Amino acid sequence: LFAGLLLVTASKAKIGYFWHITDIHYDVHYSAKGDTRKNCWRTDVNGGAFYPDGRFGDHNCDSPWALVESAARAMKAKHGDNVEFVLWTGDGLSRTAIGRSSEHQV
Repeated sequence: LFAGLLLVTASKAKIGYFWHITDIHYDVHYSAKGDTRKNCWRTDVNGGAFYPDGRFGDHNCDSPWALVESAARAMKAKHGDNVEFVLWTGDGLSRTAIGRSSEHQV
């Protein structure tokens, strides 16, 4: 009886989807014209060699808005509005925000 009840319950179960977002590290100061050696921020004085970063970021830097937005659009394209909830773990601040005054943090 228990096995039959379990089978009936499982057959009526609905598959749900959720988004798990972690460690976005969004950086409001990111610039596609920035320097990877300088947090991917744009500086007026580069002092010699210049190491540019791309529109969607660089592994040496925190996330630009273009990457955050692109990730959200990709998740929505995959599951549309069929998302039950969002699980947000980790943190969203740029690692460069540590030690800055609260008015400069996201």
